[in-house]
Amino acid sequence: MKTRRLSTQKIVYTALFVALIAVCAIIQVPIGMVPISLATLAVILSGLILGPWLGLLSTLCYLLLGLVGVPIFAGFKGGLSVIAGPTGGYLIGYLAISLFSGLFRRKNAVLAVAGIILGNFLCYLLGTLRFLSVTDYALKSALAVCVWPFLPGDAMKIALSYLLFLKLQKPIVEHGLLSEEIGGVRKLDDNKSE
Repeated sequence: MKTRRLSTQKIVYTALFVALIAVCAIIQVPIGMVPISLATLAVILSGLILGPWLGLLSTLCYLLLGLVGVPIFAGFKGGLSVIAGPTGGYLIGYLAISLFSGLFRRKNAVLAVAGIILGNFLCYLLGTLRFLSVTDYALKSALAVCVWPFLPGDAMKIALSYLLFLKLQKPIVEHGLLSEEIGGVRKLDDNKSE
């Protein structure tokens, strides 16, 4: 049985995406109870570029760092109170975004974007359910506060992340920055399997 280990290269790229998500989360525009940040853009890119499992790992590491108190969530916040708070479900939903963004990245553009949209939908679902469970908001009010204002921005982040992925995938693979095939692009001189 062949055992699979994380190479140093994959660990480094996973750590870089943890840092990217953190930086993008800290840059925020506060509107209402849920701030707008670029974190979802970085989370989508983690799945698209690293793949579903390493993208999921980078997002999980980001969440764990924030959970233990490192101030890497929006507004330089960290700790259990953020995850357990009204908007913590949206942070947990980042896991769905990175996973589903990565699962369909090797397929055609329609399926890849559908995977990103599915991940975002699950994030909204988890986040809104958590928000409803710890607040006195009715569903209609919760959607007005936590979902509707964010849809246009998230649509732009989805489009931008996929366009960035299309631009970056060929140089990433050709320069050996990631050893696996992504998005149908394969390293030209690499005929061996991993």
